[in-house]
Amino acid sequence: MELRLYRENTVTVINQLVRGLTWSGDKAQAARQLAFDLVTNAPGVPMTVRNGDHLELLDDAGACRFFGMVVQVRQRTDSPTVSVTAYDRGIYLANNDGTYKFRGVDPADAAAVVCRDYDIPYSRLERAGAAVTRIFAGVSLWQIIATLYTKAGEQNGKRYMARFIGRELEVTERTVQPTSLVIRPGSNLLNASTTRSVVNMRNSVAIYDGDGNRLRVVEDGDAVKLYGLMQKHVTQRDGEDAAGEAQSILDDSGEAQTVSVTALGNMAVMTGDTVVAYQPDAGLRGVFWVDSDTHQWSKGLYTMQLTLNLKNMAYTANAGSDKE
Repeated sequence: MELRLYRENTVTVINQLVRGLTWSGDKAQAARQLAFDLVTNAPGVPMTVRNGDHLELLDDAGACRFFGMVVQVRQRTDSPTVSVTAYDRGIYLANNDGTYKFRGVDPADAAAVVCRDYDIPYSRLERAGAAVTRIFAGVSLWQIIATLYTKAGEQNGKRYMARFIGRELEVTERTVQPTSLVIRPGSNLLNASTTRSVVNMRNSVAIYDGDGNRLRVVEDGDAVKLYGLMQKHVTQRDGEDAAGEAQSILDDSGEAQTVSVTALGNMAVMTGDTVVAYQPDAGLRGVFWVDSDTHQWSKGLYTMQLTLNLKNMAYTANAGSDKE
């Protein structure tokens, strides 16, 4: 691992001055975060850092895993270090609002327009093969892109993820990776816990037309019998069938199984990826999706904390409107 500080035309490797480095991400957040304490008064190596400086985190193979801007510096009078926080370029998706009218476009084409308008570099914007109509007025770019792909997913049944890989935005379908990391006891697993919850369950979806008339109900009869009715209402747009949207809600809103894992660190594992976890005592067996990740380097030890989900639950958004 190598950490570089960029200031104007100067690049400095600062590994030896960094204490307690944390690199993290969450599927519901536009930007990944890098945080650490920086020694500023090391003998013969005076160092300063300021908002607007840029940081790059490289893995052992020299590949860029994070590139972002310092957004916060905190200094205490009783400490020889300053606390530094940086966000990757997802901050420009979160902190810029956009106003757009997209009519019958593939989300990839619309996202490309947004990125070009705001000088956001991208490497891949997955084509969904679905036509989406959506109007946005003063909506964050993150919500715009997430909504476009959410609406496409309601049509084609797929799940998508948007994240920055190094310096560039990548939007891809969430699929099981053929080279998923295997986490198991006696190898790299340090500890694990499992939680099963129905707090956010929806086991019935009622579909209404634009005038408020109920058209039909789609539900999981077994879940309704066991847990009682927990119903969500959706409005079907003219000329469309909301059955796919209703089924997606049921698929995503059943009993949730969340797993918290601490394992030896591996920089190839990020939010949106899959891992294979095996720990019978904690109910772990099979492929899980990474919903959030925190990588930590402290006192010579590199570990990662992962929040895993048995279901492929992408971040979804419903910003804007399909009508003027």
